[in-house]
Amino acid sequence: MVVKVVSVVTKISCLVWFMMLSPLAHSQENTADEQSVRLLEERISLWYQRGRPDRVAGVVEQMLRVNPQSPVLLEAQASLALQENNQQRAREILATLEQVAPQHPSTIRLQQTVGLSQEQQSALGDARILSLAGRYEEAVSALDRAFPEPPIQADLAVEYWQIRTQAGEAEAALAGLTNLQQRYPNQRRIELAVIRTRLVLGEITPEDLRRVQALGRDSVVGIESLALWARAANSLQPERGDLDLLREFLAEYPDSNQVREVYERLGAEYEAQQALLDDPDYRKQLRGLQELENENPEAAEAWLREALATRRDDPELLGGLGYATMRQGRQREAIRWFRLAAAAAPDTTVWLELEQVATFWRDVDLFDEAMLAGEQAKLGALLRSLRANPEAEFQPDVMLLREARYASVLGNEQRAQELYAQLVAENPDSTPAAWALFATYRDADDPQAMTDFFLSLSDAQALEIAPEYQRWQANQRVIAADQAVAEGDLALEYQELEQAHNLNPTDPWLVARLVALDEQAGRIQLAEERFAKLLQMNASADSYFAYALFLARNDREEEALQALAEIPADEQTENTLDMQTRLELNQRVARFNEDWRRGFERDPGLFSEVEVGQVVTIVSTMADSATRDDQHLLEQISARLSELDTSEPDTAAAYAEGARFAEAVGATDQAYTWSLQAIRLQRGGVADDRELWRAAATDDWRVAGLQSRAQRMAENSEAVLYLAFDRSAKGGTPGISELQSDTLLIDLRVPFSERAGHWFVRVDPTWVDAGAADLDDNFWRNRFGTGLVCEADCPTGVQPVSKDFGVALGVGVEFEDWWADIGRSPIGFNRSTWVGGIGLRTTAGQFGLRWNAERRILSSTMLSFAGQKDPFSDYSWGAVTRNGLGVSASWDQGERFGWWGSLGAEYYTGDHVASNHRWYAYQGGYMRAYDSEPFAVTVGLNTLFWGFDKDLSQSTFGQGNYYSPEFYQSVSLPVTIFGRFSRWSYLLRGSIGYSDSTLAASEFFPTRPDIQQRALDISGETGIDPIFLEGTGGGKSHSLSAVIEYQINHHWYVGFSTSLIRSDTFVPDQGLIYLRYHFGGNNLPVRRPPQPPSRYVDR
Repeated sequence: MVVKVVSVVTKISCLVWFMMLSPLAHSQENTADEQSVRLLEERISLWYQRGRPDRVAGVVEQMLRVNPQSPVLLEAQASLALQENNQQRAREILATLEQVAPQHPSTIRLQQTVGLSQEQQSALGDARILSLAGRYEEAVSALDRAFPEPPIQADLAVEYWQIRTQAGEAEAALAGLTNLQQRYPNQRRIELAVIRTRLVLGEITPEDLRRVQALGRDSVVGIESLALWARAANSLQPERGDLDLLREFLAEYPDSNQVREVYERLGAEYEAQQALLDDPDYRKQLRGLQELENENPEAAEAWLREALATRRDDPELLGGLGYATMRQGRQREAIRWFRLAAAAAPDTTVWLELEQVATFWRDVDLFDEAMLAGEQAKLGALLRSLRANPEAEFQPDVMLLREARYASVLGNEQRAQELYAQLVAENPDSTPAAWALFATYRDADDPQAMTDFFLSLSDAQALEIAPEYQRWQANQRVIAADQAVAEGDLALEYQELEQAHNLNPTDPWLVARLVALDEQAGRIQLAEERFAKLLQMNASADSYFAYALFLARNDREEEALQALAEIPADEQTENTLDMQTRLELNQRVARFNEDWRRGFERDPGLFSEVEVGQVVTIVSTMADSATRDDQHLLEQISARLSELDTSEPDTAAAYAEGARFAEAVGATDQAYTWSLQAIRLQRGGVADDRELWRAAATDDWRVAGLQSRAQRMAENSEAVLYLAFDRSAKGGTPGISELQSDTLLIDLRVPFSERAGHWFVRVDPTWVDAGAADLDDNFWRNRFGTGLVCEADCPTGVQPVSKDFGVALGVGVEFEDWWADIGRSPIGFNRSTWVGGIGLRTTAGQFGLRWNAERRILSSTMLSFAGQKDPFSDYSWGAVTRNGLGVSASWDQGERFGWWGSLGAEYYTGDHVASNHRWYAYQGGYMRAYDSEPFAVTVGLNTLFWGFDKDLSQSTFGQGNYYSPEFYQSVSLPVTIFGRFSRWSYLLRGSIGYSDSTLAASEFFPTRPDIQQRALDISGETGIDPIFLEGTGGGKSHSLSAVIEYQINHHWYVGFSTSLIRSDTFVPDQGLIYLRYHFGGNNLPVRRPPQPPSRYVDR
């Protein structure tokens, strides 16, 4: 704390030296006149102090009787006359002065005064009398009435500026007298007045004194000059240069006793000083005191302490140490030094006064410390001590500020604000008060009051507070931005933050918030520019930290580390150090992940050092490319997972990625265990394992994925046997297009031990029954087999039931990314053929793709499924196979909407059945309208487009008896409801649709031109043109299907499904009951939705 010491030096009244320097005062008979002047000053001052200025005239008259020709007294008498507007009396006194002292300044001033107006004379008279009384401020006010502008008459102007000098306006007086000297360059009295004023200001130079000495020889101003020199001599110091000036003066004026006394005194002091200078400790003392003069208290203290060894009783040294320590804010030490100085110099009070000053500032410090510490009990006593200290009178600003703070502590905010306002009003440069008021208005949360307060500040205060005021304005804009966010107006938030940034561009966290919005909007370049400007203006630790966060957020971790490196070590915080450690670890993790297999060799300790989030990253990277050869790393992963804190949110993800790695390396049991553990952690702990399989309200896609993986792992680790019975029935013409089939499904699925997937064996005994054909029905007789051209021994009546039995066989493999199977359509049927297929699953971005090539039997009619014997000949024809290539795509992110599509081409062929080609393009979309564990609803929209090269829908010989329009299109709206609760799961699907088809013309016998020609030849007899005509079809359709499944125990599951389809051309029904046995007994939940098995021939 800078302490300003105010020392009180008693000076001789300016009135006295003004009078003493007049020519009359220093004439040969000046002794009596000097006494008269002093007595006049004392008596005039006495009566003014007593409030009796009316007694001044009597004093002047009494003194004139003692010295009737004194120019000073005569001038004073004239001034009193002018005060009373007695012009005549003033002129009479002037005439007397012109006779007794024609060149005296009093005479000249009075001559000029008489030439003034009556009002000016009166005011000037007041000024002179008030000046004589020592009431200088009132004298200046009177001067201002007499002279609105400074007078330009030489002597009157000199008097004008001398009175202002007496009132403390010496600097302005010096400027005015200097201008006056330029106007009257040869006026000696003006020159003397300039030098006299410099003497008052302490600016007199040796050149000035030599000039005054030379003017001492002037016949007009000589005596006045010598008097001025004698007064100036008192300001000289015991130094060689000043002593030389004194000797020069005494050589020319040896009779000046006053100057000689000064010379002898200073000479003796000089000799004493020279003797002291031989003492090295004294020289150190002088150096220390000089350092104090140079405003360097630390160096001063060092020198003074060195001198203390031999000069412990020197009051100047002790006081200097007190002053040096006081200037450094060490008030307690200063008090001790000042007390020692006072004891060493009991005849002076200056050290006691400085002790009081130090005590005052010590108590100020104690008060401020108590304020910061909240020690309210101490504040009152300290404030009373401050009030009692005499220094408080000279520190009104300090006292007002503490009074205001104390009032605030007592809860009297109104009083505190009044005191702060008073301090600001009385001292416009008091920044502490302005700061206190600023805090008051800021805390009051009144923006208008704050604005008005700031506009009322002085320029100095406004300059000091402006940066904080702008920060406050910026904060108001940030508050407005927060409100905009609450209201959902992000554009306004950005606008308000921009304004805040303009007001406070160096706030790192304001820039960081703006940059975050820029990032969201894709304005990365602008974000970079903001940070570049910030770092130019405010390269602080916070600025680099905020920039590092931005860089790290944008995956520029190397640059983020460089930004953190710019923060000095002593400014690092826990947050910056944590971030640096994290980024450095991330760099190690990144290098580790580049080749994680070598990483375990190069940096074996990393995996145990990283936090749970980085465990997730590393294991996830490993899982992406792991093979069975990496199974040896399971032990390390297992050990690290067991060390993780299960309360950490990322621990669930770590187990999930561990499960993914275990699956990749073929450790299905471990993958299953870790998947379940991840579900437990994700849900915060589940006691009943059965609950792990059920959906919870808090689940997200991660839980569903874990459940799927766990179920897949369980399925990949245990064999499953399906036993089912399926009955399908399709209405139509008995013996021709009608078909009922019963199938016993035996499906065994056995997992591979070396990789995820399973092989399967299918054995499906199948019974088919088409009913009995009625050949007496001429319509169907002519449209079945070769009935149209039968001429002799043609069968009639109801034929035996057309039925068959066979066993479909199949074997295959099913992996996550591909599958294959091979088998036979039911062996034992009229016709059995090889069937099978191969497929591949891939992805393209977010789309799943499925490529397939397959050969399948058509099972829609007896002819296409098993083949039939022509009752009119020895021919047989059928069955029909579908051979094709196709691709399917799907998009489902587990959210509200999904899509699927299929595209392909197929070749149809059969024994004695015309070949055919088909193309197809299907697509559909669906929406999860509602989704919960027990109840879910999906609504879809499907469109189907397909067509055949030939229409072979009929049942004549060579036709395929399968629906094959030239073009078919349909649209349907399916609604699916499904769910799972406890041991049950279910699915119910209904659909309505509309279709449109085009039928092409087709020959009755497409594979036998000879039979076709025979039919043409007899068409005149039969009346039947052997061409199936082209046409159109279609219409409304609807369907309903349902599935239900129940878990009997850990191993057995039972289910039932049914399906009903109704359209204008197709009315099949189907029902299925099944049992499923899990050899592993993993107690898996019923599937949601249920997935009943299907016949191998329908695969």
